[in-house]
Amino acid sequence: MSPGLGARLARGLEILRQTNSELDVELELELVAMPVLEQLAAIARGEMDMALLRAAPAGEGLRILGLWPEPVVAALPASHPLARRPAVRLRDLADLPLRIPARAWDPLFHDFALGACRAEGFEPRLGRPARDPADTLVEIGNGPPTWALIYADAGSAAGLDAGTAKASVLRLDPPLSACGCLVVSTAKAPDCVQSLGAAFGSNMP
Repeated sequence: MSPGLGARLARGLEILRQTNSELDVELELELVAMPVLEQLAAIARGEMDMALLRAAPAGEGLRILGLWPEPVVAALPASHPLARRPAVRLRDLADLPLRIPARAWDPLFHDFALGACRAEGFEPRLGRPARDPADTLVEIGNGPPTWALIYADAGSAAGLDAGTAKASVLRLDPPLSACGCLVVSTAKAPDCVQSLGAAFGSNMP
């Protein structure tokens, strides 16, 4: 699964156990640690049953179920004039370098972020690649002016403590969201896919 989806995983597993009393669940930690593209290949080969991802992939042998929206927000230095707004437009940030994961690290979000900027009419100037949202907030607040796109709940989880208080997290106008997806093999039985979709697509409290 993508980082930060532990609560959705736990809730989905509990729903599956309630509806399938004889279900045994095995988390393949070695596979979970694999890069996203290798995880998708493992699903297509039948070596892994499913994955929960933020942003929709594509690939032969894969079935993608879009199940929930993943809101995306912008992070920028708290000292920047735009940080005083309740929301910011993507194109207003075009002059600042954009911090997003390198494509080799997270191709889904990398491509999603570039596509969002291009849809707003500009090609972003990429800064140093980002990884952990909390670390990125610290760097944005304390380094040369840059901005980042991050998932809203990742920004909330990072918090704005003493290390991140120099960064601001703002809503986007218009709002931007990625698609939270369940990924399974096209060979997976339809009733199984339906059960998985119902469990992991359930609304979070």
